[in-house]
Amino acid sequence: MDIKQRRLSAILGGLLKLARPYWGWYAVLCALAAVSSFTTVGVAETLRRIINAATDRDSSALASNIGFAVVIVIIDALANFCSVYLAGVLEFKSTARLQVSLLGRLLNVRMKDLDRYHSADLISRVDDSVPVAQQGINQRLVELVGNVMQIVFLFTYLLSLQGFLTLGTLVICLLIPFIMLPFNAKMRGYYIRRQQVETAQQQLIQDTVQGAEVVRAFSLAPKLQGQFTERVKQYLNIHIPLTRIEAVGFNMNFTVILGGILYILGYGGYLVIHGRLDVGAIAAFLIVTEQITNPASRLAMLWTTLQTSLAQGSRLFEVMDLPEERSGAAAEPVQPDDVEAAVGGAMPISLEGVSFGYGEERVLRGVNLTIEPAKVTAFAGPSGGGKSTLLQLLLTSYEPDEGIIRAGGVPLSSIPLKSWRSQIAYVSQEPYLFSGSLYDNILWGAPGASRDEVVRSAQLAGIHDFIMRTPQQYETLIGERGLTLSGGERQRLSIARAFIREPKLLLLDEPTAALDSHNEEIVQHALGELMKGRTTVVIAHRLSTIQNADRIFFLEAGRIAEQGTHQQLMELQGKYYAMVEASLSGSRAAVSSGG
Repeated sequence: MDIKQRRLSAILGGLLKLARPYWGWYAVLCALAAVSSFTTVGVAETLRRIINAATDRDSSALASNIGFAVVIVIIDALANFCSVYLAGVLEFKSTARLQVSLLGRLLNVRMKDLDRYHSADLISRVDDSVPVAQQGINQRLVELVGNVMQIVFLFTYLLSLQGFLTLGTLVICLLIPFIMLPFNAKMRGYYIRRQQVETAQQQLIQDTVQGAEVVRAFSLAPKLQGQFTERVKQYLNIHIPLTRIEAVGFNMNFTVILGGILYILGYGGYLVIHGRLDVGAIAAFLIVTEQITNPASRLAMLWTTLQTSLAQGSRLFEVMDLPEERSGAAAEPVQPDDVEAAVGGAMPISLEGVSFGYGEERVLRGVNLTIEPAKVTAFAGPSGGGKSTLLQLLLTSYEPDEGIIRAGGVPLSSIPLKSWRSQIAYVSQEPYLFSGSLYDNILWGAPGASRDEVVRSAQLAGIHDFIMRTPQQYETLIGERGLTLSGGERQRLSIARAFIREPKLLLLDEPTAALDSHNEEIVQHALGELMKGRTTVVIAHRLSTIQNADRIFFLEAGRIAEQGTHQQLMELQGKYYAMVEASLSGSRAAVSSGG
């Protein structure tokens, strides 16, 4: 959905709705704008009187009007100070609130919809789109109201001085917004395209930085530099004509202002010569006309700059409009006690005719199985068979396209997501670690845990001794995604994070696949401790990880091809047997070649 598909009025209405908590602030800012408009009229009138008093050689009137002008200037300065200060505070508060709201929305959007976006694009929408869209309300609309009030007040004042001279001035000032009309549509299109190119640049930069190891290994630097150069050229091809249009449109008002000055001096001088206008009024007209052309030109520019805010607002609402994960509304009527029992982890988990696909690609096809409580259930099979997808369904990251998953007879769709996920711990092949300290990364498993609980979890995971050898022990920073740690250390840290959570359901997605034999032995021991007494679902290719499972399901092409214990499947001499024999043959060959 782009800005053409979503009407501008709908975007503006959505931004106003989001800004509802700050309408009181906007009212105060508009009131301050009204004060500034009154002071502008006051300055013009006092200047007229000062000039007339000087030409009339009236010292008393001159002194009193100068004193009055000083008071007006002080009031105007105070109003401007309050306006700038409040606008700055409002900008920060409202932008931060909207960023928090958008991030919260992203965390609750269905994964199936979120997968369509590059992470750099989503980051750009939070960091870039939100501030610019919010400025459309905080600055642009408040300026619009303030400028309109100023124009009305100033023209009312000019009409009180001389009607025909005011009408001519009005015509000249109206030329400014009309001059900008032809440029608005083109500029809006350029703003949208420029943002798209900027997002593509950010994506390329992020991929280059995060994939630095691959970039070096495959000598991709020249190719990536060429792609980035091409992105820069695309940006310039948009930015240069946009700058040209802005230069023409934004500077046109200076020509209009000069024309207005000549008109006032010419026609105003004629009126003074014939005694129909005083000299001070000419000065007032010149000052007020300059004050009018500024808000008039700003009105024209406001609409242009508002295009940028609306374009960014479109990107904002594109994400805000994505459907959220279910909130826990029951697909079938269930009793609260049944839900509590299901979440407790003492009930079997069953999949009944479950099918799922990414787009048109079907990954799981009519899967039926039962995961027994407090036992280890393993999934084996070739890559692409649907094993990891099945774990994601148990995590409720995705929902089945067909069929149903039950916990103790209660559909997962009837259990609140927060309640279900609070009982789950997940350990993946490549664990994600957050920037921060070793202590922080363990604590993410249970943010309310004590320090003693963090230390105990690290001991159970077999990483406490390593932590104590680091320079700052538990406060040692691990860098982005834990890149300062080895693979085994990262895995044990993620296991400690699972330990502190004390889960009822443990999901393991090939946790030792990327480890050498030494680290695998250490991690296997830690996992053995973690799995004790817990319902465990594990995916693995390595025999050491799954041979002691209570039940093994062999998945192939999204279907269960075989099931049983390790012994039963080996006696069957089917597909599982072939996989194990191939694995053992590879291991023997590696040992022989190593010898």
